[in-house]
Amino acid sequence: MPVVFKDLRPAPDNFLVRFLKRGYLKQLERCLDHRALVLAGFALLVLVTVAALPFMGREFMPALEEGHLWIRGIYPVSISLEQNAEKSRLARAIMRKYPEVELVVCQLGRPDSGVDPTGFYSAEFFVPLKAFETWPATVAESGWRSWFRSQRPRTKAELITIMSAELNELLPGVNWNFSQVIRDNVLEVLSGVQGENSVKIFGPDLDELEAIGQKVVTAISNVPGIQDVGLYRIKGQSSLELSIDRQKCAQWNVSVADVHDVIQSAIGGQAISRMIEGEKSFDITIRWPQLLRQDETAILDIPVDVTSHQVTSAAQTGVNASPATGAMLGVASSGSSNVAPRVDRQRAQCGAAGSRHHAARTLARSGHPRRPKTRTTPWTRTAGSSDQPRR
Repeated sequence: MPVVFKDLRPAPDNFLVRFLKRGYLKQLERCLDHRALVLAGFALLVLVTVAALPFMGREFMPALEEGHLWIRGIYPVSISLEQNAEKSRLARAIMRKYPEVELVVCQLGRPDSGVDPTGFYSAEFFVPLKAFETWPATVAESGWRSWFRSQRPRTKAELITIMSAELNELLPGVNWNFSQVIRDNVLEVLSGVQGENSVKIFGPDLDELEAIGQKVVTAISNVPGIQDVGLYRIKGQSSLELSIDRQKCAQWNVSVADVHDVIQSAIGGQAISRMIEGEKSFDITIRWPQLLRQDETAILDIPVDVTSHQVTSAAQTGVNASPATGAMLGVASSGSSNVAPRVDRQRAQCGAAGSRHHAARTLARSGHPRRPKTRTTPWTRTAGSSDQPRR
């Protein structure tokens, strides 16, 4: 090794290196001559940097532009599906009138995911936007750019602001939230709710939770940078409770389970069979018509069949008619099976046949504070028969 590098000599500096060294040595000499001033200057720069940290942004990744809007409207929890549909049609008309919007698709109530406990008060709108290059110029230009053009297209943030203001004006009492599909799913995974940030309150008292939640909404609504503040309600949903009148059930020899089955079949629907179409299967469900179950009075008028329940037994069947009485027809559903005299035989037979289909009504009492009127059945007594309802 010493033999190979025996004739090595230092290479002279070129022009660029000599220039940099000369400037560096001059600056170093000045700094060493004024050490206190240099240290004070560096300390001032450090303090300015530390003071500017609270005003710097914490998100340096720009938001993904998906080219659409995902709008969610939360109505009052007591709203019905029909009212939600009516108000959502108005909301769709408001969104559709903007020239930047290409299409509006709406879904009401609970989403497709079964883990989301949303009721009829929710409405979600998927709003694809046209290409930004095709947006019309509708906003007056300002600043030096006005020298070149008088109007410019709206930005997406301006479109959201104008659309939100119009929706809040025409549909008061509805909480609107604007997001994007992917962003909404990511934020829901991070915060646990359908929003960017959330405050969760835990406790055993539902009334206290509602009160505290309302106070939190009022407190954070005035915080700068926070908008579209909403509250997930845990109470206030409307419900109709039907308590069974056990005394009437005992009077008509009807079990409570029979009344429950009637309510389930008439209001909720009851599957009676299954239809198979290839690899798909569908339940065949019976349900009371909408007109006959649309309100509390109509529900209380739903009949409960008592055909198979006997009240009294009758004499032996198959006895021919006599000059004074008619023939023995069999066991009646209520009262005696004896028929009226021959002169009124046809009417009596009709009455006996009709009594087999007599239905006991108002076996269920509504949970409404005002008790509904009880219907009474007139009674009559005929010769040779016991007390029975008159049709």
